[in-house]
Amino acid sequence: MSTIDFAEELRESLEAKINEFRLNMRGSYSLKEAGMLMIKIQALEWIQGRIQDLVNNKVIKDWSIHDK
Repeated sequence: MSTIDFAEELRESLEAKINEFRLNMRGSYSLKEAGMLMIKIQALEWIQGRIQDLVNNKVIKDWSIHDK
């Protein structure tokens, strides 16, 4: 698995978690709970952005993560 593939899988996992948090936030009746979920969403979005920056700027070189 290349690093780029790994980064894409991680981005997709983060997107799924963000969507889960958004659904939970919509169903929340507590402002505190909704606020905490928003903070978690923003943190995951920030991480996604850093991963995308690394991939786009080719800071990550295409090297194998696992020895086959």
